[in-house]
Amino acid sequence: MKIGLIDIDGRNFPNLALMKVSAFHKLQGDSVEWVNHFFEYDKVYRSKIFTFSPDNNTSVLSPITERGGTGYNIATKLPTEIENFQSPDYSIYPQFRYSISYHCGASKYGMKISHNLVPYPIQEGAEFFVLD
Repeated sequence: MKIGLIDIDGRNFPNLALMKVSAFHKLQGDSVEWVNHFFEYDKVYRSKIFTFSPDNNTSVLSPITERGGTGYNIATKLPTEIENFQSPDYSIYPQFRYSISYHCGASKYGMKISHNLVPYPIQEGAEFFVLD
């Protein structure tokens, strides 16, 4: 299968969900790449973390398009087999090769921090810390 990825928020920081999707599909033998709107894909994943990020409604040549992330709906989750995948594909964000250990640690274990832009208390449960 040919899998396309769209990071609605831009590629300014690693998106753990898309890294898990990429790793899972590559393990299945699928080809995975950032969407090129001139190419056709078997399946496309759109991920949006922030609600204020403008959506990319450009049409995509794919019979299946999955939309996910807290920017769309905080209740949506990856399929269990992808969510539980323990080895994200950092190669899709090569510009962050020096900060992989930091991002992996912060994302893997969850951040119990309340921030006005990120809904951690909702995602992580009621226990959280507020930074001044």
